[in-house]
Amino acid sequence: MEKKQFDRYDVCYVNFPQDSSTSVTIFGVHRAVILSGGKYLYSVVPVTSLFDKTNKRKQLLDFDIVLLKEQYQDITVVKDSIIRLSQIKTVDKEFIIGKVGRLKEEDQIGVELNLVEMFGLSGVLNALIDLNWKFERVS
Repeated sequence: MEKKQFDRYDVCYVNFPQDSSTSVTIFGVHRAVILSGGKYLYSVVPVTSLFDKTNKRKQLLDFDIVLLKEQYQDITVVKDSIIRLSQIKTVDKEFIIGKVGRLKEEDQIGVELNLVEMFGLSGVLNALIDLNWKFERVS
């Protein structure tokens, strides 16, 4: 049996189970970006169309990342799409159907920066940078 192994920033098809606790969460088969993973569980964020069923542009939420179809034809983006960072999910690897591509480096950086902002980690990062700078000056 082939082992499923996915890396950070791989874009995969994921079968998101329906969550009855909220009506605004994504479910069904969608592309998703792998944020982290282990032996059995992966943290992923869904990728959804930038346009609704009437072809009207959706309102962007805080921390959304837009993927333009011209830049992502290799991962089956047929319409401009959104990475919905606000919908981070943990899924069993069995729900991950397969890899279709990888995020471009500039979008990886966008994800990182938005996650730092989303979780309020900029102060922590600044403290770590300052600490490292002080350590290097002493060494």
